[in-house]
Amino acid sequence: MTEPLPRPTFPRGGTYDPPRMVRGRDHQPDAGTGYAELARATYTRSGKPWRWWRPLIALAITGAGMLLGQTVLLVAFLVIDLAGASRVETWDPEVVLDRIVALDATDVPVLIVTLGGLACLIPSIYLGLAVAGMRPIGHIGSVALRLRWRWMLSLLPVALASLVLSLGITILVSMVAVAGAGGAPDAEVFTPQWTPVGTLVPALLVIVLLVPFQAAAEEYLFRGLFVQTLAAWLPARRWSMALVVVVTTLLFVAGHVYDVWGLLDVGVFGLAAVWLTLRTGGLEAAISLHVVNNVVVFSLQATGIFGSTEGSGEGSLVGVLATLISTIAYCWVVAVMARRAGLRSTSPWPSPRGVAPVPLPMPGVWAPVQVPSQPVR
Repeated sequence: MTEPLPRPTFPRGGTYDPPRMVRGRDHQPDAGTGYAELARATYTRSGKPWRWWRPLIALAITGAGMLLGQTVLLVAFLVIDLAGASRVETWDPEVVLDRIVALDATDVPVLIVTLGGLACLIPSIYLGLAVAGMRPIGHIGSVALRLRWRWMLSLLPVALASLVLSLGITILVSMVAVAGAGGAPDAEVFTPQWTPVGTLVPALLVIVLLVPFQAAAEEYLFRGLFVQTLAAWLPARRWSMALVVVVTTLLFVAGHVYDVWGLLDVGVFGLAAVWLTLRTGGLEAAISLHVVNNVVVFSLQATGIFGSTEGSGEGSLVGVLATLISTIAYCWVVAVMARRAGLRSTSPWPSPRGVAPVPLPMPGVWAPVQVPSQPVR
C-alpha cells in the first residue's frame, strides 16, 4: 500500500504570491490608470458595460443633496432670525439676503449657512456615486481609492508657506505703492478695525470647524467629480485632457462673484489645483492648499485687520501675480516631494511590474516506495 501524495505547495515571496482578494478588489482599475480615467475604469473593471448616463445620475444626486442641505440650513437660519426679531413687522427679508451676500466673517449664522451648505457636497457626491453604481466610491479621492491622509497632512506646512509668500508679496508691493503715492489716500487700506474678542472667538471657532469641509467639498466637486465625468465622456486623446482642465477651471471661476482681477486670481488657483490633482493622482495636494488658504483668509478677515470683516470680492494685478508666484512654488515643491516619496499618480493595481503568472503546483519530494521482493513462481 503506497502513501498518499503530499498536497501541492506554492512558492512564497516576490511577485509569485497570488493576489489577495479584498472587498472591492474586482473593481480595481488596471495598472497605469490615471486619476481622470478612474470613474470609467473602476466601473468597466466589474465586467459591466459602461453607460454614459451614470455620471449624470451622480451629478443630479449631488446637486439635489447640496440643495437640500442648504435649504435646511437656510430655513433654520430664517426661523431663528425671525424669532429673534422684536416684532414680525420689522423683519425685512432683503436685509437677511444682504447679510448672506455680504458674508461677514464675524456673522456666525451666515457662516454656518454658507460654509455648511457647501460642505454638504461631500456626502452628496459619495451618495451620488453609490446610487449611480460607480463603485468603489473611493476613486473620487485618489488612485489609491481613498484619500491618502498622511500625504495630505504633510503638505499643510508647504501650503502655509505658500500663502505666507503670497501675502508677503502683496503687502510689500502695496506698502511700496502707498509710500510712492505719498501715503495719503491709500493709507486707509492699512487701518485695521479690530473685532471685539467676544465676537471674534465664536467666529474663529466656526471657521476652523467648517472651512476645511467647505474647501474640500469644492475640490471634490470641481477637481473630482467634474474632472472624472468629463474624462469619462471624452475619448482618450491629448486634447481631451486639455479640454477637461479648461472646462473645470472655468466652472470653478464661474462659481465666484468677484471682479475681473478676483476672477483671474481664482482662475490661477483653479489651474494649479487641477494640475496638482492630475500630477499626484489625487485631491490631497489641492485640498491642502485650498483649506489653508481659506482658513487663514477667513480668520484674518474676521479679525478686522483689513479694515472690514466683509468679503469685498475685489482683486488686483498685484494679487494675481502674488498668487501666480506662490502657486507655482507650491506646485514645484509638491512635485519634488511626490517624486522623493515615490508617490504614484496612476493606479497601483496590479503591480506596476506586471503580475507574473502563477506557477504550476510544485509537489513535495517523492520518497521511493520500497517493494519487498517476491519469489518467482
